[in-house]
Amino acid sequence: MILPAEVAARLHALLATGKIISKTAAGHHGAAEFLSYADLCTRAINHRAGHPITFTVADAVPTVALGRRVVVAT
Repeated sequence: MILPAEVAARLHALLATGKIISKTAAGHHGAAEFLSYADLCTRAINHRAGHPITFTVADAVPTVALGRRVVVAT
């Protein structure tokens, strides 16, 4: 499963460094670069690691906001 938060962070890492990184590394990158979305990124990392993390419709708002921040930042 690809989570939008990982996609946004992965895109930012690619545009900022020119390197394609793993989805898990993207979660760490997003948490470090966008502190206000660190919880969302950490939850995505834990989900990828197999922990029972639930995402809901309410997560869409911060996920879209993160995507917008990535576009503005690059």
